[in-house]
Amino acid sequence: LNLMAQALVLTKVFEGSGPGTHELLAVEAHWQDLEVIQTVESMQKKPFVEKQLDLNPDPLLAPRVGGCSQPYRYYAVIDLEATCWKHDYLEQEIIELPVVLLDSTLGAVLGEFRTFVRPVENPELSDLCTNLTGIKQADVDTAPNFRCASEMLMEWLEEKTHGAEAIAFVADGDWDLQHMLPAQWRLSHGACCELPTTWKTFIDVRDMFENAYPGRLPGGRNKIQKMCEFLRIPHVGPTHSGIADARNVARITLALMAEGSMFDSGPVAQTASSKAQGRRAARSGKSLTRHPVSACPVQPELEALVLLLAAATEDEVETSVRNLCLNKSQKQFVVEHACCLGHIPDACQPGEVRRYLSFFGDDFVAIQKRLEFAWAQAIQDPDERHSMLTDLEKTWSVLDVVAPSCHIHRGPLANGRWVTEKTGLRGKAVGNLKEWLYFIQVDKDLRSLQEVEEHLDKLDWRSVDLKQAPRLVWPPSRRLKKLPRR
Repeated sequence: LNLMAQALVLTKVFEGSGPGTHELLAVEAHWQDLEVIQTVESMQKKPFVEKQLDLNPDPLLAPRVGGCSQPYRYYAVIDLEATCWKHDYLEQEIIELPVVLLDSTLGAVLGEFRTFVRPVENPELSDLCTNLTGIKQADVDTAPNFRCASEMLMEWLEEKTHGAEAIAFVADGDWDLQHMLPAQWRLSHGACCELPTTWKTFIDVRDMFENAYPGRLPGGRNKIQKMCEFLRIPHVGPTHSGIADARNVARITLALMAEGSMFDSGPVAQTASSKAQGRRAARSGKSLTRHPVSACPVQPELEALVLLLAAATEDEVETSVRNLCLNKSQKQFVVEHACCLGHIPDACQPGEVRRYLSFFGDDFVAIQKRLEFAWAQAIQDPDERHSMLTDLEKTWSVLDVVAPSCHIHRGPLANGRWVTEKTGLRGKAVGNLKEWLYFIQVDKDLRSLQEVEEHLDKLDWRSVDLKQAPRLVWPPSRRLKKLPRR
């Protein structure tokens, strides 16, 4: 509370009467949590350095062999760019496929591959997409489609690595290789076609950075730039340029390897479309090999803000966070956790548990658990406090047992094209029906497109207003404009 007062947090957030006693007691209880205490102490011992003037040599230009032998000789650093729209939620397609190939034995770059990719389902780029990525319509009009582009990349990798079987892919976050690539692969090769084994060894550079410097990776966007600044290496090129981001991730990879970080992948997961430790994953038939993450990071200040705003309405929360210097991701973090506080699933209902876990993911749930207990501990009436804490302990004791064995769905089995083929629908109705099918998929724990199709045949979707159809949201009665960041 003292740190927050010094930062003028309370003054900036609350224009009216301010937080009540319950909110302040909840923050106090939260900041007495062991994980929170350890995080705050770690942050005070070694604060994150936002700017560094004395940069180290560029790892791409000054090769340096690391102190330990890496599990793989070749690491392919990739950063995909895809179609996007401001309001419409259409099927995304890859439009830039860049790779920077590293040789860990030399600590150097072996070569670069880059090609634009022509989208097929929605070939016209939006103004937002062009402004964001710098990719013009003419760039993709003359480019190969994804199927040809991926074959070109594989041939290039085989030539550069002399046919090496083991190549590890490195990316910033999980979107590229656990979400976009599998979705594009299904779109280009068919829903039943799996990714080749070559693509399935995936290492998240954020996990490697977090392992080397626990607690030093801040929230929000521009993580590539922030990691470069912390490592005191150059960050070159614009954000959302695929080749520029791939080069910068390659710089981070080489710098961490030189410091002794071990870039290894975790065991192959056997669940469908899962992301290790609950992050968003692919819409493919099977998950990718993933480096395991030890725990969900604690964000003390943002979690405290959630508790301070817990009694407010969603509109009031959104209005309050606008007064703070938070980025979009941080604002969304506060809004989502505050609005979900007090809404926990019935642990005796497997479908409800799956919807809760699939919608948010393990990281969100771990943070929410911490917040729920802090809020309950702040109840002043002893009997009510004891009753609430008892209920929470019962619920989470079941969740902790059920969650590891519960099949978590990380995306619809049925994409937009499949829905159109089966129903003849077009436009926004396709997305509404797809969301309804996804709700059924998670609630009924459907594992195949055949099962989804069987339920589609039973739905009276022609006589229903699809805008009002059930969707995978939480709380169940809530209508979101867009999904929260998992």
